[in-house]
Amino acid sequence: MVRLFLRRALACLVSSAIAFAACSVASAQAADGSRRIVVERFRGPRASRLRSALVANLEAAGWIVVDETIVWRTTRELGMSQPETREDYVRLAAALDARAFVAGTVSRSRRTWRLVVRVRNATNGEHLASEGWSGRTTSAMDGVGRGGATRLRPHLERTSVPGTAPPPSSVVPRQGDDDEEPPPLDDETPIDDEDADPEEPAPPSTVGRYDSFRLSLSAGSLWRSMSANATVYAVRRGQPAADPATALYDESRGYTSSGIGHAELGVEAELYPGALGDQVFPWLGVLVSFRHSVLVSSFGCRRSAAECAGDGRIEIGTEQLDAQAGLRGRYRVGDRRGDFQLMLEVLWGVSTFALDPTTLQLIDLDAIIPPVEHQYLSLGGGFEVALVPDALVVALRADYRVGLQIGARTREVWGIDTGPATGLLTGAELRHEATWLAEGAFVALRFEYFMFQTTYRGQVGCATPGGCPELPPDQQYMDDNLWEPWPVDASGNVVGGIRDTVTDHYVRWGVYLGYAFR
Repeated sequence: MVRLFLRRALACLVSSAIAFAACSVASAQAADGSRRIVVERFRGPRASRLRSALVANLEAAGWIVVDETIVWRTTRELGMSQPETREDYVRLAAALDARAFVAGTVSRSRRTWRLVVRVRNATNGEHLASEGWSGRTTSAMDGVGRGGATRLRPHLERTSVPGTAPPPSSVVPRQGDDDEEPPPLDDETPIDDEDADPEEPAPPSTVGRYDSFRLSLSAGSLWRSMSANATVYAVRRGQPAADPATALYDESRGYTSSGIGHAELGVEAELYPGALGDQVFPWLGVLVSFRHSVLVSSFGCRRSAAECAGDGRIEIGTEQLDAQAGLRGRYRVGDRRGDFQLMLEVLWGVSTFALDPTTLQLIDLDAIIPPVEHQYLSLGGGFEVALVPDALVVALRADYRVGLQIGARTREVWGIDTGPATGLLTGAELRHEATWLAEGAFVALRFEYFMFQTTYRGQVGCATPGGCPELPPDQQYMDDNLWEPWPVDASGNVVGGIRDTVTDHYVRWGVYLGYAFR
């Protein structure tokens, strides 16, 4: 009898243990599956940084925050631009298997910064409770990244996925937790921000959005260095020659900017029509940029002057311009801003470094260099990636420039048969997302090196407006109507001038202040 009793007791204990273990596993699975929440876009200054801090704190506490890109796509699949009514939130939560929505608003009034975080129950779409952080400085709101999950946990545990019963809770609701409007942070200075209206729909999240329009102003400098070897008639340099028509003389000519170069100002804009609104095609846009010199001048020595000082030193009017326009494509390898992004571009451009031709005719012959004008097609690309998310971005770029046309003044001074130049550009940019200034503002520091290679060919052009009478080859050295007549042989073929390809180097740096619309 005792053995029978012991057997039955042991069987009951085993059955109870199995049942308890099964219930525990099921409860754990249910708990894990119901820890998915949606953190909506925060609104107000510094909103993006504060949201990121709260998301990290919630995930560290074991909550599963649904990726913003998934939320955005699911919202579109349900036929909504964004949830507006309680029913919309319930439908979206059911599709995402989420139990709660968390939203935040940053505001400032009477020198006090406030962050209000609201919890919406996914079961019925109603606001459940709110928590707040406030202080005289923005650092007072940083507490959301340290204790946000702890303060929101009692409210989140009172929520549930649509179609399931809310979990039991022993938490006693505080006064105001069930209010439709978020309670004020204190009794003296209630929130007066219109964005605190819980029924007002939040704008689409910018976490995964591309910039639709970027506009920036720049200030910096451009440094230039160019050198070339020229072969000229020796008699024109005062060298003794038995036969002036054949005696030659080699010399160097060049241009080098002083210091870090001359100042320049610029503007740059990018527009991606497909990135407006729902961003159906955000990958192709238009790029336009323009830069112009400021207070730049060059100097030369007056021809035949006793010394290069006083009246013997001439200022040469100088003007530099760069303009580009064309298409830029981009593709981000990832769903969030700051992920690795590739760029390709096809641009038409013009680059000029103009020198006043009237003044050029007054300086020493061995100092004459041509005004340059290059038109080109730029083919290239690069990439950018965030070193610090939402704060610091680095970008690298390289372009090859196919020459389309070279200026008439350039050809007249150093060779009328000269063809278009080819070139190369490399650049690096360090960009800071200045959300402390305004959402979308940025400050960048950019460095660029570019060069043009030109092969000069042919005789020079006329320096006088009345034209140049044609002289026989053995008298070319006496032709003062030309800029600087290149030596020719008995058949009239040019054997002097700029024989080697000339490389024109430029180094540019600039500080950019801009705004990006998303």
